[in-house]
Amino acid sequence: MKFLYRILRWLFLGAIGVSAILIFLTIGFVWLWDINSINSIGEAKELLSKHGSIEHEQIINECSKLIKDGEERTLMHEDIPEVLKSLSPQYVRASEYSCEVNLYKQPGKGIGYFVKKSPSGSFILSWFNHFESWESHDIEVK
Repeated sequence: MKFLYRILRWLFLGAIGVSAILIFLTIGFVWLWDINSINSIGEAKELLSKHGSIEHEQIINECSKLIKDGEERTLMHEDIPEVLKSLSPQYVRASEYSCEVNLYKQPGKGIGYFVKKSPSGSFILSWFNHFESWESHDIEVK
């Protein structure tokens, strides 16, 4: 009976140890993820709200070049076009029909801009904040 109690005690202590390690690893992963993000959530929201018509035109112009190129790719750090660097995006993803300028990203959520090519050939700029809603909101550029 004493032997059984020792085994149960070691199993219990082992379970606590494994749980502590898993918690530590989870906290470390979240910390590393946040450290690699250039903007915080608040900074990304502020960037969305402070940019006006001139910046929006620049986003459309730069993204339309990437879309017209038609190559599907993700641009990071030095590869990001100079005009878009003022936004401090985490990455820019381009395809044949759209361009995403992501200002803050967590798994399954993000904040940033989309430029989409319409069937007529014009480009539509919209912003998104997937922390609050899955909808994107078109921006009218004059």
